[in-house]
Amino acid sequence: MELWPLFPDDWTPEDIIFSGMKRAIEISRNCKSEPDRISPKVGAVVIKGEEIVLEAYRGETSPGDHAEYVALEKKERDFDLEESILITTLEPCTSRKPTKIPCAKRVVDAGIKSVWIGMLDPNPKIRTDIADDVGLSSKTVRKHLDRMIENKLASFTIQWMPHKNSFVMVFHIILNEGTDMNSTLQHINEKYSQNIAYCLNYSNFPNLITLHTWAKNAQDAQKIQEELQTEGFKDVIPHIFIDAEWFDCWVDRLLRTK
Repeated sequence: MELWPLFPDDWTPEDIIFSGMKRAIEISRNCKSEPDRISPKVGAVVIKGEEIVLEAYRGETSPGDHAEYVALEKKERDFDLEESILITTLEPCTSRKPTKIPCAKRVVDAGIKSVWIGMLDPNPKIRTDIADDVGLSSKTVRKHLDRMIENKLASFTIQWMPHKNSFVMVFHIILNEGTDMNSTLQHINEKYSQNIAYCLNYSNFPNLITLHTWAKNAQDAQKIQEELQTEGFKDVIPHIFIDAEWFDCWVDRLLRTK
């Protein structure tokens, strides 16, 4: 069995979860699409106690194998998963063909105590499954959910803010004219990988990069800023991150018409 290093003694539970999130994203980059289709890049990490005990990505063992299935069923282990934490970049599937077991059921059967997901499954069949369970049409379920949201009986936004023991900064990096974006992004990801939450570039702002970083304290964040300012970029504009919210977007609106 592969062994991973223990988490530092001074890490909080939030630090451990955040580290697992970053690792799940990293290994998801190993995914390859099956022939003739575009498959999601999914990474999964299982944490137990003070260490990562399992990790897997979609298609790791054979084309199409779900990351959770690989981690929970196909990886060798000599321990149980009771009280462990699963972190996955995509919501585990809730329904499969009759011959296959949904990943959500595998998670429950394994005794995993909590699951952290990077994003909800955008497949509208998820809503259909809920409709089947309660004996209503998916349109009616959507209508009831909208009414609950409108009356503040339920909230489906995601709100996140840095833990008090971490320090998050957002940098707007303006590149010089003629700078190669791909090589610059690769350099940033390689050099600052331990501190990057995510890095964005834009089709309508070809010389702009938005870099979200985290550090243990303000002093470490300052070091990241100082290092970025030595890179020769046209400008580096720092911002202190307070909190964020994600709301319904055009994708969700589009799915409602399907």
